[in-house]
Amino acid sequence: MRRYDVIIVGSGPAGAAAAFSLAQKGIETAVLEKSAHPRYKPCGGGLTPKVERVLPFPIREVSERVVYGARLTCRGEGEMVVTSSSPVAYLVMRDSFDRRLAEEARKAGALLFEGRKVTAVRSDGEGFEVRTAEERFACRFLIGADGVHGPVRRALFPTRRSRPAPGLEGEFLMGKERVDPVAGEIRVDFGEVPRGYGWVFPKERHLSVGIGAFAGSLESPKQVLERYLRTDPLLKNLVSRDEAIWTGYPIPTFTEDSPRVMGKALLAGDAGNLVDPFFGEGTYYAIRSGQMAAETVADALRHGRDLGRYDRMLAAELYPEFHAARKLARLVYAAPRFWCRLIADNPELGELYFEALRGNGGYPKFWRELKARAAGVLWTHLKKSVGRRFFGKGLTHPK
Repeated sequence: MRRYDVIIVGSGPAGAAAAFSLAQKGIETAVLEKSAHPRYKPCGGGLTPKVERVLPFPIREVSERVVYGARLTCRGEGEMVVTSSSPVAYLVMRDSFDRRLAEEARKAGALLFEGRKVTAVRSDGEGFEVRTAEERFACRFLIGADGVHGPVRRALFPTRRSRPAPGLEGEFLMGKERVDPVAGEIRVDFGEVPRGYGWVFPKERHLSVGIGAFAGSLESPKQVLERYLRTDPLLKNLVSRDEAIWTGYPIPTFTEDSPRVMGKALLAGDAGNLVDPFFGEGTYYAIRSGQMAAETVADALRHGRDLGRYDRMLAAELYPEFHAARKLARLVYAAPRFWCRLIADNPELGELYFEALRGNGGYPKFWRELKARAAGVLWTHLKKSVGRRFFGKGLTHPK
């Protein structure tokens, strides 16, 4: 049986970030990955600029497009473009990005075992035994970074609640004869997807197209996607529905009503439902939670402290982001036309949101600014609608 200080199950952004941090601290760390890198992951692949801030190595070399703006519609109508002079996102393929993170963890000293699907996880009192089809591993501390349905979560956190949002994505190849109309921007439609949005992210040789619903389930995701493809003018004219293989996947949006620590084990990234409940961004939060997990485990190994600090770190840094994002989601997905009008009437909100994506104030600051502007827009709208109803020309009294 192979023994290590720490075993991490999963080598996506959360697992790789944790492994890199632990290995740099000289802690013997093994990562078990069920597949072999590079492996395809259904994901829009939009990395916010704040990802660069928390990684000690460059990532732009794996970026296929740098995005400076967004083209927004509401049910295919009212198209408006919001742009910025600084990057808004870096678009990557997850196979390339995840491989880069895993390689950095390996270079730092972590041991990466690929093609090891975990079949059982058992606590032995002093630590854990982790089994694959052919091997057994033992460790003092265990980090589950293996997704919302991963074996660590199933074995050690069976009561953890989850309300994953449904997502559906496909990749459309773009032939040489096609002109790329969205080179520096993403496309987002609010309203066509009930309580969610549809999106188009341009990559180097193809478009990533998908939908996500963030308030309940979709009765027929494929029908919703088909409608989105027919509604968006770019997709209607540029792509064929027969060109893509559609992949459905759960988006494990944030919940806080269950622990992410159990004894000497903890959950990071998607396994811990650490995903933005407004836009579904998970990569940044996976990396940060992986780094926090590593810091907490290293502290426990060196000073004998328990892992409760991990939950406190998440609550202090990430929970305020998620709470504000949830409020934003409730507004936007309940009233997508009002949201689009708000952006149209207040173009500076677009740059404020981009600043949130860059990590300058985050969602809490953006939510405060949005509320202040939304109140004025709503009051103006009510005055006009009430005035038209009673007096015909706005809220004025007849002379």
